[in-house]
Amino acid sequence: MSKPSTSSSISTAADLKAAKPHELKALCDAENISYAGVVERPELNKVAEQALAKKRKREEQNSSAPSKRQVSRRHVETPIEDVSWVPLDDKTGRGINLSGQWVMESDTADKDIRDLRVTAILSFYRPGNKPFRTPAGVVEHAQLAANEEDADRIMNHFDAICDFIDYNLQHGREVLIHCEGGVCRAPLAVVAYLAWRQRHDGWTSYRTGPRNLKILVGEVVGRVRVARARVVEKINGPRDELLQRLYTWLGFRIERLPPLQPDPSCWHVWRRVEDGSPRSVVTC
Repeated sequence: MSKPSTSSSISTAADLKAAKPHELKALCDAENISYAGVVERPELNKVAEQALAKKRKREEQNSSAPSKRQVSRRHVETPIEDVSWVPLDDKTGRGINLSGQWVMESDTADKDIRDLRVTAILSFYRPGNKPFRTPAGVVEHAQLAANEEDADRIMNHFDAICDFIDYNLQHGREVLIHCEGGVCRAPLAVVAYLAWRQRHDGWTSYRTGPRNLKILVGEVVGRVRVARARVVEKINGPRDELLQRLYTWLGFRIERLPPLQPDPSCWHVWRRVEDGSPRSVVTC
């Protein structure tokens, strides 16, 4: 049997037995396992076994981690300050970008949006304020004029919000959802969509009462809070009255009632037509 020449060649118990003492010590050094005071070979083997176990665990974690291309796509930590990435699930590798309005108002907004590869944006802005400028390269930009206190208005646009998000994700676009601070209205929209998208495969188990529906929403809210907490020290999350409207709306969807129509006075969608020239479209 050929003997391993370096600690990196030690990967099995057989390699341990064949390795020279200095190779076992090199393995321990590489894995930060101390062998101070160990003189005899049996004791050195035991210490080296600990190092080998640590090495195997690290290699398993590295092999299961996404590639650099996937990480940049999945935004485990987004390259732009104040932007969080919320995964849709553990299967698709897709997700939604969530932020405050800073990313839209900075001097580098066009570059930041391009770096995130975002081509569809949903903006919440306060009634009476000007809508946000659409950054260069964005294909669709929906904007809803609503404060945190406008619970009914937001509920009445859950269908339009989810349709907008789903349409763009289905077309392979990166979606950004933002409000003023990125801690209430925008997270609520993400929560609504994540719950809504389970309508085909998960809602049959949530038809027995409001308690089970709250379990679903609570799980989704937890996922959003964990993701957003990476860049925001404290996230308040959706207000209670907003969550109550969310439960009401999800009940409508479970009962398959007709979708609520958006109000064109506060809901606007801008789309870029195929020839590349912009146009403004108000969805009704």
